[in-house]
Amino acid sequence: MSSAGATRPVGTRQARWQEGRYGEQQECEGDLADGTEPEPDTAYPRCLTGRRACPPEDCGGMWGYDYLIEILADPHHEEHEDRLEWLGLDSADQFDPAAFDPAQVNAALSARATVPVKN
Repeated sequence: MSSAGATRPVGTRQARWQEGRYGEQQECEGDLADGTEPEPDTAYPRCLTGRRACPPEDCGGMWGYDYLIEILADPHHEEHEDRLEWLGLDSADQFDPAAFDPAQVNAALSARATVPVKN
């Protein structure tokens, strides 16, 4: 996710981090909201919004992900059926690279999350 050239909302700051494993590091970029007081019984960090789907594990980093999207968009590509099988999909329509689910991100963050204020 990139905020290059965009105006960040008041009370946010830009953050960069790397995600991935096995040499498939991907540089991510986002805006972190500067909170005032933590809400009681709320785990942090948490995702409020975002865009685009996360690349599947072991797809080859951002270049491999771009290539995967290209393959899935072309039913005549020689690797199309192999990639569908690898992803466990029956059809390329089941994979939406534009989809984003904050609940899924928060589920992934939950292993690192803490509740700073308890009621």
